[in-house]
Amino acid sequence: MNEISELYAEAHRLCQEENYVSAETILKKILERDPGNVPALMLVGLTAYFLGKKEEAFKYFDESVRLGPNNPQVFYNYAFVSENSGNSAAAMKYYEKALELKPDYAAALNNLANLLKAAGRLEEVEKKCRSCIDKMPFQPEIYNTMGNLLSVMGRNDEAVSSYRKSLELKQLPSVHSNLLLALNYLDTDNETLFNEHRNWEKLNTVNLTVNRSFSNSLTGERKLRIGYISPDFRRHSVAYFFEPLIRYHNRDKFEIYSYSDTNKPDAVTERIKSFSDKWQNIYGMPDEAVFALIRNDAVDILVDLSAHTGQRLLLFARKPAPLQITYLGYPNTTGLSSMDYRITDNSSDPVELDKFYAEKLIRLKNIFLSFAPPAEAPEVSAPPAVKNGFITFGSFNNPAKINPGLIDAWAAILKEVPSSRLVLKNIYLGDIWMRKHISDLFKVRGIKPDRLDLLSFEGGINEHLARYSRIDVALDTFPYNGTTTTCEALWMGVPVVCLAGERHASRVGLSILSSLGLKSFVAPNVQDYIKIAVFQSGNIKLLTDMRPVLRNLMADSPLCNSRLFTEELESAYMDIWTKYIHENKKSS
Repeated sequence: MNEISELYAEAHRLCQEENYVSAETILKKILERDPGNVPALMLVGLTAYFLGKKEEAFKYFDESVRLGPNNPQVFYNYAFVSENSGNSAAAMKYYEKALELKPDYAAALNNLANLLKAAGRLEEVEKKCRSCIDKMPFQPEIYNTMGNLLSVMGRNDEAVSSYRKSLELKQLPSVHSNLLLALNYLDTDNETLFNEHRNWEKLNTVNLTVNRSFSNSLTGERKLRIGYISPDFRRHSVAYFFEPLIRYHNRDKFEIYSYSDTNKPDAVTERIKSFSDKWQNIYGMPDEAVFALIRNDAVDILVDLSAHTGQRLLLFARKPAPLQITYLGYPNTTGLSSMDYRITDNSSDPVELDKFYAEKLIRLKNIFLSFAPPAEAPEVSAPPAVKNGFITFGSFNNPAKINPGLIDAWAAILKEVPSSRLVLKNIYLGDIWMRKHISDLFKVRGIKPDRLDLLSFEGGINEHLARYSRIDVALDTFPYNGTTTTCEALWMGVPVVCLAGERHASRVGLSILSSLGLKSFVAPNVQDYIKIAVFQSGNIKLLTDMRPVLRNLMADSPLCNSRLFTEELESAYMDIWTKYIHENKKSS
């Protein structure tokens, strides 16, 4: 090995250790001697990017493209950095170029498929996935991407099979989490779900070192340090419910540490940051570094806001804080023995469900969340049936929640209510292929396509909420209820019909509607779900009278009383910390 090769190997090792400053120094020495060294140009571009010098990074990538126009790795790296800089269009272009040069480039194909999915171009995703599986049947990543596609199409049985295939080829915690989420969309029994979640811990944490000794002060005469970790400190459903909590935290009693794992910060990110006593961007940081950071901050209670929808459960498995809580972002147990508590309420999780949680359940008195209505929300409109002369049902839920049994119920409702229509809205319905897929599901059940309005997202939050003016009665999904969509519909004066099931994901609608005194809209089974929807749609005067009342009812309910909610949660924090102090003083 010559000297330049040795220097490059050393720089590569330093990059793997995330010592980008030292790696950059070595790589620049290489380029002084050999300005046309394409591998060094690619790697120094990556180090510059990770050091926050994006403009300099892209100059190196441009030069590597000029000197290595037939090198697929050059275009892959350019695409990777473009993607992580928020330029999806450029990323897709460069991934395509990498694949043109190397058709079996699995990583490029997988990343491209994920970008196409995010852009709502689902037919292209399927073609890419099928092509990759035909060419490279032993690539685990592509089965995960295929599973993600199948899930957003509501084909979660198939998604589960695809995730399991991926895991057979390679055990990855993120893919395993995708499998668990898909199982929540199905009518999976609680015992099976619990065992599957516990299995996640068994398979993914076997080699982790857990340090359970802490130096946190056990005196009661100080502020309690609460840490929150989430990839969703941005415009996201989780932020709808988290922002009112962090806004109203009592700063005389608590210090708030926010650890943001988002790669696309926005105005919501900045607001949450402004409410934090300490803010730390942890996106891209390895768990070991975040662990050290949290230990150094001496956080007392660490709150996970994503569980299996995020990428940080292995961090929680290491036990960075004395007490750990999972909350809000995921509707089931984490399965971790290191997760101490989970926040919920009596409606969402009655006591008979305790045995299906690895965590102890903290049940808040009123409701387990607080909704902050968007300031941009338009005024409540009259029900569209007044003008149209027919009833319009609607659902703006995640398409992964739309399953064959649910479509059976919706089709039955449309048949019971002559001339009625159904409005569905989600990001993926901008894709012609997806619209045809949904239309075909209704067509085989005797519902013609002209009774469906399939809408994609357009504009901002104001435009999104204004679309509720097209709906007379909202239909919740089951067995995985909506949360944000239910709150949005109610705030816009649209009554919501839901079905209460046997686990948290299928009881959120019950919790929300109960907090407003609207249990009459909650069905115990599918037959009653259909009956309630048909009954509520049959009285236009009742719908008209109810429309303006719902917003006021919601505003005056515990659901929108953010101060009360925060006080209840803070009381729970104090209770478990007091218990922790007592137990640890007793044992010491």
